[in-house]
Amino acid sequence: MESTSEASHPLEDALLLPQPGSTKQQIISLNDSKAGMQGLDLEKINKIITESSEGSKFYEHKRKVKERLEQKAREMRQQYDGLSSSAIEESQRKVRF
Repeated sequence: MESTSEASHPLEDALLLPQPGSTKQQIISLNDSKAGMQGLDLEKINKIITESSEGSKFYEHKRKVKERLEQKAREMRQQYDGLSSSAIEESQRKVRF
């Protein structure tokens, strides 16, 4: 059986919660994984995208979707945090067959 570190939460990689201290969330951003996009100033480009998009119906829709996902992630984390270690182990045994 694998041992898990107590220092990190097992769901942290799966949860997309806002970073502490963050005042403005990135709703829409540039996908820089395409050919020829290396070396671009992503911070500047994303700032322009955000400033140009704010207030549009598309931006508001994306913001609402992101808020719903973050709320669901918070609820799932609270639910996970409320589970006992024996309940977690039992669930892991069921998933592993």
